[in-house]
Amino acid sequence: MKTFFTTLLITLVALTSCTQDIDIDPRAEVKVVASCVLSNTDVQQLKLTYSREIGGGRFFEEVEQATATLYEEDRAIGVFTKTGYGVWELHYRPIAGRAYRLEVEIPQHSTLRATTTMPSPVSVRRKALRSYTTRLFTQRQLTAPYWMLCLRSSLTNMPPDPLHLPGLNQDTQVELFQQMGTNHKQVDHFNEERELSTWDRAYSSIALYRYYTRIVPPKDPSQGSPYEFVVQHPSAEASFVVFRAASTEYDSYLRSVVEKMLFYESEDDPAAWFDQTTIYSNIEHGLGIFAAYYQTAFYYHNALP
Repeated sequence: MKTFFTTLLITLVALTSCTQDIDIDPRAEVKVVASCVLSNTDVQQLKLTYSREIGGGRFFEEVEQATATLYEEDRAIGVFTKTGYGVWELHYRPIAGRAYRLEVEIPQHSTLRATTTMPSPVSVRRKALRSYTTRLFTQRQLTAPYWMLCLRSSLTNMPPDPLHLPGLNQDTQVELFQQMGTNHKQVDHFNEERELSTWDRAYSSIALYRYYTRIVPPKDPSQGSPYEFVVQHPSAEASFVVFRAASTEYDSYLRSVVEKMLFYESEDDPAAWFDQTTIYSNIEHGLGIFAAYYQTAFYYHNALP
């Protein structure tokens, strides 16, 4: 169970296939699961599966026929093309501030619909490297929630040229660090660890967080003036520090995923046996998520200044 939710946390989409024969009750309700998170990339991906309850679990199989259309401000942008098992793609880069709607027509099912808005990028700048495990940033403005994460990079042999740093899209083998630390004053403490960071003696009082860190706007906008903060992860290896400006839907979705994972990691906590958390969904006539984030990533290597 723990492995399942760790995978869900990292990929943000739970799509499971099965090739062996399984006895399925034909009376079991079939639901369509649609998962599409728009990002500031050139290709958007949609995953479509049928979900059917089997005892205490679920069985998933691909949707073979569908017409999935993306709309921008009520203008049809294009139709997703099937590219693999349960996977559909559309070549388009969303525009910050624009509203988007997804409509999916599937034979013998009601049309699936959902809306979201592409957020603007996080107003954050990198500063000189504090240490091999501590990165220093300046935030200029904070008006909407965003998420921070740290990724171990496989690009360890890149030339240490500050003017030609690799982008996250160049690395297909990144790994999410299970812990990260920050002294950001607007951090949401819902997934804070009990221990404090000891990765950098100069910042030994920084709290640690599981996988992601959620940053929320101050209640008083005047408190959001520029200031410095640090982000830590436990390794001096090549890495990316990533900031994701979140749509309302993505913010609710990712928080529910992290909370779900934390329930199943707490094996010694009796409360974990009474799971009251659910994964956020905004798909009309189905299950799943349609959301958006604008991602900004900063590459670090121990040979860089």
